[in-house]
Amino acid sequence: AEASIAVHQRGDNMHLLMCGPAQAPRVHKPSVGERLIGISLTPETMTRCFRLHPPEWEQKVELAPPNLAQSLEPAVESMRILPGREALKALLTAVAAIVDKSEMPVSAEHYLAQQMRARDGDLRLSGLGEQLDLSSRQTRRRFIGLMGITPKTFARQLRLDRIMTRADHHRSPAWAGLAHESGYCDQAHFVRDCRALTGRTPSQIHANRQDRK
Repeated sequence: AEASIAVHQRGDNMHLLMCGPAQAPRVHKPSVGERLIGISLTPETMTRCFRLHPPEWEQKVELAPPNLAQSLEPAVESMRILPGREALKALLTAVAAIVDKSEMPVSAEHYLAQQMRARDGDLRLSGLGEQLDLSSRQTRRRFIGLMGITPKTFARQLRLDRIMTRADHHRSPAWAGLAHESGYCDQAHFVRDCRALTGRTPSQIHANRQDRK
């Protein structure tokens, strides 16, 4: 459900891109002299702080909207001569500053998403809806309106993220144990869910994340 802000550089040419949520995995392999530096945005942040609606960006990779490009122009220019990690830090700092200044109130939809994220998806949406005086149907409809996906799919994504984050601490993860700790029925269930959400096996994702360290 997450989008990304990315700076694409080829020689002296710099472009700020908005990469929308993708239900099918996308892979970009930079050529010589090219680099792509980006950060993920939660749907809550995307809507509250940048006034962008995730479902409208589904599967899109386009130039960032003018207002966002203007806000981040100084950071993008500074990235031109910075090495990878320093360039990433510059982008992250600039985006964080925009987030900190956001004055848009937290809506019921944002609250629902934040609470699910805080609990890695292990939360009954009906209980949250009752807190907000919403029926189950209203809660689900408003959640989809914000995220572009169902609460169940979001919970699956959060659970997968939790187990892959735990696996990051191990060179050879014990997948069966991690799957059980994260609430999967068994390792096979976890592998099937991972393939369905990402198109890759847990081992493939883990190896890619290890390479980026």
